Amino acid sequence: MWFYILVILLGLVFGYMRPGKESKLGLLKNGIIIGIVLGVVLGLVGWFLNMSFFGTSSWLGIVWDIIILTVLFIIGVFLGDLIEGMRR
Repeated sequence: MWFYILVILLGLVFGYMRPGKESKLGLLKNGIIIGIVLGVVLGLVGWFLNMSFFGTSSWLGIVWDIIILTVLFIIGVFLGDLIEGMRR
């Protein structure tokens, strides 16, 4: 469960720290790349610690973890960009 919160917070920070007007497509591309990397790392950590989100220790569970964590990171990036835009 704490993986979800960690990934959303990292997305918020990433989106907030990008200065200036960002194109949404550029944010999406960077968010997908970084989200996949985070998903792979945290999915493997969860697999080794036997804490997969879906309760499966198979590669299918890791793939689902990667997809969910990537989507959560992208949501965090867009929310962080929105907060940065409102601060101006």
